[in-house]
Amino acid sequence: MTHRAFKKVDGAAFSTAGDLASQVTQVDVSSILLHGNATGSTAAHIKMLRGIAMKYPCSSTVRKWVDTCMVSKSAKACIRGTKLVGAAIPIGALGMAKNVIANLGRAGVRMNYGTVVNKVSMELHWRANVEMRLSGVGGGKITTMVNGPASAIMFEIFRRRGATRFFGQYDVANIISESGGWFALRDKLLLM
Repeated sequence: MTHRAFKKVDGAAFSTAGDLASQVTQVDVSSILLHGNATGSTAAHIKMLRGIAMKYPCSSTVRKWVDTCMVSKSAKACIRGTKLVGAAIPIGALGMAKNVIANLGRAGVRMNYGTVVNKVSMELHWRANVEMRLSGVGGGKITTMVNGPASAIMFEIFRRRGATRFFGQYDVANIISESGGWFALRDKLLLM
């Protein structure tokens, strides 16, 4: 969560630099890069989550977990896509309109799905912890590999793609072993 706070500050600085540069370039190049990367990465997450669900066709629980994650990721893709289009079109009023639309979309997702995302995050975290402890040799220590649907979903949600992969991957096994790891998953799902 501390890393997320620094990331928000860095993102705000990057966005401000893009806003200033857009006075010359007429389009917000930094926002195009930022939202383009996020949209592409989110699309890849959706594809991989769909693949995880297909591995467990008889499990309604796994399907519900994946469906909730996909609703969240699809909303993120729509919001980031709106921001991407707004950054690429050099009309000032459109920039303000895309921010209003994005903020309304973000608030709508949190109001309508916030409780469900909290519950699914708790379930996924608990189940991933159990899966990884059961796969540990002697004493039930957490392993660093996927050992079931919940851990597969968590490893996918926390996988970095695009430009952010150069900063290294998250320590998902450590997140799963943390008692409050569900909150990191919730934050990741509601990050739009």
